[in-house]
Parts: sequence; structure tokens; C-alpha cells
Amino acid sequence: MTDAPNNNQRRRIRRSRPRPCEDAVATQCAEIPIALISRMAELQLQPADFILLTFLLAADSIGKTGGTVSVALKIVGQSTGLAYATIHYAKDRLVANGFIAILNIRNIARTNTYDLSPLRRKLRDLDEAGTPP
Repeated sequence: MTDAPNNNQRRRIRRSRPRPCEDAVATQCAEIPIALISRMAELQLQPADFILLTFLLAADSIGKTGGTVSVALKIVGQSTGLAYATIHYAKDRLVANGFIAILNIRNIARTNTYDLSPLRRKLRDLDEAGTPP
């Protein structure tokens, strides 16, 4: 008799593993730039926009992906408690205002890949301009 797990045990093991994004938010290991927090009003960020940016930055810091993150909006909603539509509208606002970009990259999970470099560029430009928060 072998000790290999059967299909039901494999499913339980897969479900019990934390996803990188969920783990990042749970342990709060994301490095949130102080400039983002202090300039929230100046950047005209709504609370849902800020939550989505925080989640994406957390996922990026866990995955060390160099500024690109592939996250399902459904997972963001489940982890943050916000409705899917709220997260979707926040994503649309962030893309329209140039904070994030959606890359046309296909992945296995069929999720969007978000580029965070526009956000970092905007924050760096504000810091270089010397405008106080």
C-alpha cells in the first residue's frame, strides 16, 4: 500500500495553501510608500482606489515581480471585503488616471497583469518636484 495522497487529499492540500496575494495582505508585508499615503487627497484617490493599490503593491512585494502583478479582482474583493463591482470601478479609475497599466500578457489563471511602474513614476515625479505632501 502506498502513502501517496488520493485526489480528495490533494484538493484539500491545494485549497489550504495560501495564495501569495492573500498572504501578503494578511501579514501586511507590503511596503506602502509614505508618499502615497500622504498625497492621497492630492492624487485624488478614493478609498477603494487606495485599497486596490495597497493590495497590488503587497502582491508585488511578495512575488518580487519587478512591478507587474497578476491578480484576479475576485480575490482582491474576497480578501478586502469590497464588492467585485467596487474593485472593478477602482481599477478602471486607476487605469484612466494613469496610476496603473494593464498589460496584454496571457497567463494560466487568465487574470490581468497590472504594471505598477506608472504609479512609482508619478510618486517619484512629485518627490522630485519638491511639492510638500
